[in-house]
Amino acid sequence: MFHLFLLDSARKPLACRRLQFNGPDEAQVRFMAVDENARGPDYGSRILERLEAEAARRGAQKGRAIKCP
Repeated sequence: MFHLFLLDSARKPLACRRLQFNGPDEAQVRFMAVDENARGPDYGSRILERLEAEAARRGAQKGRAIKCP
């Protein structure tokens, strides 16, 4: 499992996501949240890009994301 947080200058979390490895070559985004007051500046997208890079670095060749309402 790999967690990633985006913090503001006061170290308050603005966004977070969790990456879970289902096997040696498959990773899945299992959780994500963006503070409602911080939505809009692409924080969630930036974290997802970083998670994708981390999954690839660890050898994942397949990925899954869970849709959130």
